[in-house]
Amino acid sequence: MERSNSNHSSRFQWPVITGAALAIVCLLALTSFWLGQNSRTLALLKHDVEDYFTPAGATVFVGDSLVSSADWSQYLPAHNIVNRGLYGDDTSDLLSVLPRVLALQPAELIVLIGINDLNKQLEWQQSKATLSRIFDRIDAHTAPISVVLVELLPINDSWHREIRADAVVRFNQFLQQQANERQYTFAPVAAALGDGHDGLKPEYTVDGIHLSSRGYEALSRALEPFLFVGNTVSN
Repeated sequence: MERSNSNHSSRFQWPVITGAALAIVCLLALTSFWLGQNSRTLALLKHDVEDYFTPAGATVFVGDSLVSSADWSQYLPAHNIVNRGLYGDDTSDLLSVLPRVLALQPAELIVLIGINDLNKQLEWQQSKATLSRIFDRIDAHTAPISVVLVELLPINDSWHREIRADAVVRFNQFLQQQANERQYTFAPVAAALGDGHDGLKPEYTVDGIHLSSRGYEALSRALEPFLFVGNTVSN
C-alpha cells in the first residue's frame, strides 16, 4: 500500500514540476522580451543615477550606439568623459533627451548622431529640421557650451541595410554648415577610419557600421584634439 501511495503521489508531482518549469521559462522569456523592448528606458534610469553624481562643467558625449558602446576612459585616458549615448537613437531621440543633457551644465558637448536617421530611412528634411531644433536648444541654453559636431562615419558593404554614401556626404555637409554658422567646431574624423573609397576599413568594424576596438582607437585619436583635458568624473 505504501508503494502505491508513492506512485500515486509521483503522478501528481510531475505535472506540478513540469508546470513550474514552463512558468519559469515563460517568465524568463517575458523578462527577456521586456528588457529588449525597454533597454533604452533602463539606460535612461542608469543615466539618472549617474547624473546625480556628475558635477557641472563636464565633457559630455551624446549620440547613438557609436557613443554608448565605447569605454571612453579606455580609449581616451587623459580625458574624463561623461557618456550619454543611447543605443539606436536618431536625431529625434536626441532631441527628446537633450533637456536631461543640458541640465548637467556641460562645458563641452561632443555630438555624434545621424547614422540611424539614414539607417531608418527617415526623410532628409525631417532630420535636417530636427538637427536645427537640437542646435537651437543648445544655443538657447543659459550657460555657454563648447559644441563639437562629429562627422558621420563611413560604413562598409557588410552592413545589412543600404546607406547611400551620398546621403552621408549630404548629412556631413549640413553639420559642417551648422558648425560654421553657429560657431561650433566640426570634427572631420571620417578619413581616419575610411578605406579611401567612401567605406569603413574592415578592421575597424564588427558588422559594417559599429566599431571594433581598433576602430575606436582610430576614432579616439582623431577626436582627441577637440577635447578638453581633465573635465569632471568619468561615467
